[in-house]
Amino acid sequence: MEQVRAATVKKRDGSFEPLDGAKLRRCLAAALARCDTDSRYADALAEAVLIHLRNAAAERPPDTDYVFRCCRTVLHETGMEDAAAALSQMRRERATTRRRLTVRSASGASNAWRKERVVAALERRHGLVRETARILACEVEQRVLGLDYRTVSAGLVEELIRNELSHWGIEDIVRAQVAGARDSLVEPCPRRTD
Repeated sequence: MEQVRAATVKKRDGSFEPLDGAKLRRCLAAALARCDTDSRYADALAEAVLIHLRNAAAERPPDTDYVFRCCRTVLHETGMEDAAAALSQMRRERATTRRRLTVRSASGASNAWRKERVVAALERRHGLVRETARILACEVEQRVLGLDYRTVSAGLVEELIRNELSHWGIEDIVRAQVAGARDSLVEPCPRRTD
């Protein structure tokens, strides 16, 4: 019996991580839903893309642009051109939202949004391993981008981080602050007294 390889993908920041099949399915389902197409097709479409990526990864891990092109191609090849167009539109919207979003610190300084800063904060201040930090940072980013604000406060980002940690049952990490840790994204959160 042949062992199934896990597909690895090269992210925009140059890091590598396992390709998240559930995220791929959600992305395809969202594109299908925009076109009033049954989103249950997303499972089979995502599986086709995953099979291809596992085979293609033998040479070198694909990057996120290649994964996007594979998803768009599978939609085109199955006659779902409108969903392929919706997928492209969703990608453009997300990129535009990321580019225009800024984070304002308590001192009033503004920085462009970068998910990597959230990852770094989760690693340094909360002791998470990179893979876990990236997953949680993705969840935080989805919440922040979903607000459709042009500027968010660092305090709001920190609260979203605390909420994600709490949701995942990592409350001890929320309380355990690394002494003196500071970064360019958020101020250290206060210790909880409850």
